[in-house]
Amino acid sequence: MSDWLLLLLAAIAQALLALLRVASPRSGHDSARSRIALLLQAAGMITAGLYLAARMTRVGVAPLADGQSCVILLALFLSALERILGTGATRRALTPWPALLVGLLFVLALLLPVSDKLLPALLNRSALLGSHVLLCLAGYAGFTLAALSALFALQQLGRRQGIVACIGLAAILSLPTTGVLLLGMGKLDKAFVATCEAQPVLALLLAAALSVVFAPLIRLWSRHRGADELAAQASAGRRLTDWAAVIGITAFSLGLIVGAIWANQVWGRFWIWEAKQTWAFLTWLVYAMYLRLRASDWGEGQIPLWVAAIGMALAAITAAVGSIAPSAFLDSGLHSF
Repeated sequence: MSDWLLLLLAAIAQALLALLRVASPRSGHDSARSRIALLLQAAGMITAGLYLAARMTRVGVAPLADGQSCVILLALFLSALERILGTGATRRALTPWPALLVGLLFVLALLLPVSDKLLPALLNRSALLGSHVLLCLAGYAGFTLAALSALFALQQLGRRQGIVACIGLAAILSLPTTGVLLLGMGKLDKAFVATCEAQPVLALLLAAALSVVFAPLIRLWSRHRGADELAAQASAGRRLTDWAAVIGITAFSLGLIVGAIWANQVWGRFWIWEAKQTWAFLTWLVYAMYLRLRASDWGEGQIPLWVAAIGMALAAITAAVGSIAPSAFLDSGLHSF
């Protein structure tokens, strides 16, 4: 079987999972649907894992530093965290957004260019490098799930909050969708990719247009819930946000420390404040602020939830710098692969 077919199967499994969860009732429990959902989620994760294993066999080292592998690992971590942390009621209410996002990430990875040639600094088979990449990606997955669950909780707190939260969810889903569309059109017209790299505002406008399209659909799917159900789901969303943020900031902190040690060995400096490091530090600060606010007198208000949601924008920029986004978007410094 060709490697790319494994990734395609992973994307199809996640698409079916998202459709299943759209059609599932948001209250009560259906054991048959739950078993099918678990099988689809496991199938997507296993096939994506097999794709990475095939690449590792071909390259000879773990492919942890190119954009495609990072996107796949991010999707795998997000899927695993959603399965582990989400209770049955929360998973039924919050979905299909995590499943859909994971599926979009698999499709994005399928379209990203693949190169088995790594930079010399990445060929030293250092356990520090592998640990740094995996921990940071686990952190990004935690931050993403925290943002999704925070927006989900905000949806339950009032009409205005619900509308803004739907726009936020639409914006998150529009990011990988934009990448999929741009890369797909680039396969047909090479000049189109060059135009987008020269004028990145085109990609931003496309993402904004997709958000406008997605937001009403999300709002329509999220309506028609009773007051008791709204309160219970808001509380569940807060708990999920807390756990996801704790896991995210713990993994991310360890990833930054390990990365600094590895950077000192390879480049002779622990920290140089280049683009990715700076954005990573800002992302860390935002989610540290969220946890601090949750422990304060404002903990039960809306402010911590908005902080967690806004932090997703910084996490997306940090994850994209050097690994995914072209240099026309952001100066990627030493993290350009």
